[in-house]
Amino acid sequence: MTVTAGEFDVDSAIGGEERDTTIAGRSPGQIARSRFRRDKVSMVCLAILVFFILLAIAAPILNAVGVIDPDSGHPDLVQGIGSMPTGHLGGVSSDHWLGVEPQTGRDLLSRVVVGLTSSFIIAASATFIAIFIGTVVGIISGFSGGWVDTGLGRFMDLVLAFPQLLMLLALSQPLKDRLTAMGVPDGNTVDFAYVIIVLGFFGWPYFARIIRGQVLSLREREFVEAARSLGAKGPRIWFTELLPNIWAPILVYMSLILPQYIAAEATLSFLGVGIRPPTPTLGSLLTDSVNYLLVDPMFFWAPGGLLVIIVLAFNLVGDGLRDALDPKSDRH
Repeated sequence: MTVTAGEFDVDSAIGGEERDTTIAGRSPGQIARSRFRRDKVSMVCLAILVFFILLAIAAPILNAVGVIDPDSGHPDLVQGIGSMPTGHLGGVSSDHWLGVEPQTGRDLLSRVVVGLTSSFIIAASATFIAIFIGTVVGIISGFSGGWVDTGLGRFMDLVLAFPQLLMLLALSQPLKDRLTAMGVPDGNTVDFAYVIIVLGFFGWPYFARIIRGQVLSLREREFVEAARSLGAKGPRIWFTELLPNIWAPILVYMSLILPQYIAAEATLSFLGVGIRPPTPTLGSLLTDSVNYLLVDPMFFWAPGGLLVIIVLAFNLVGDGLRDALDPKSDRH
């Protein structure tokens, strides 16, 4: 038997034939991927999310080539009191798979697909801002200690003390006016910027505290002490030694906060401070459908059901990632 680093070879004669069996070691990343792939529920949810993300990315292209048409109305498909869709289930047909909107007659499937793109843009951008700020602040706070840690900790407490929903409503018009004065085009652009900035700003302190706790447990490890002894300074240690060792909580938190922001965008649109018409989002579609819940339930359940599916899929994928990255988990 010959033993080498990371593997060992076994040479044996079985039945007159010589066999060479190599057993190779696996990295923590390979082990985590293997554990995640064994979670069937998480894999199915991941496939669902990949489909919807690709659909959201392709929506502008599909709109440009005419495959979907979220803006053209079909007056011939609505009639009667309130201009309700004709036919069953809100006008469901081979041309309109989810029916049409009341009053306007616009294709509901096209509106939902384009709304999915808008919601994903907002959620992904706000998630990136929250994770970026939270990671930087958490690393600096946990590694520096002393008055730096105390000061950043108190600032996090201050941000968390603000009632988020109330601040979102109160800051809506003043912040939009400020963004417009800074050169951000008025209309949908400033609406997108406002929602992304506010969600990202109020979301980073939670993640910063998670990263700070991870860094506190890592800063006294041997590899950090070795980097210090070789003359590495703060920024180099932060981003070359500590950051690669905290990617697991970053992935898990990202999978959990992104669906929260999708739901938050829907809430803001429902309250009238989100994205203004005519640009559709899942939230604005839900807002428009509330008055038709009993007479045209498809108008409500198309965006509402999609929102539930996406949020649930993200949460289940997040649970699967957490279990796959946790060596103490007994689910696999």
